[in-house]
Amino acid sequence: MIIQGEFLGVRYQFTGNEEKGGLCILIGESLQLDRLMIHSDDLKLMDVVTFIENKIEEIQRKNDIDI
Repeated sequence: MIIQGEFLGVRYQFTGNEEKGGLCILIGESLQLDRLMIHSDDLKLMDVVTFIENKIEEIQRKNDIDI
């Protein structure tokens, strides 16, 4: 399955499934690319979209602290 979306100015595309996990590409406003490997264990407690949105928030918080 392929899931595309946008959250907090970050576009994402996930390719994979909830049973095996997959790869998520994150594209920020400055066109910076990040790859996020998502494992099936990551998806036991939440759906793919919620997991990706939580990771985007975590990355943005970390970047705010590093500046």
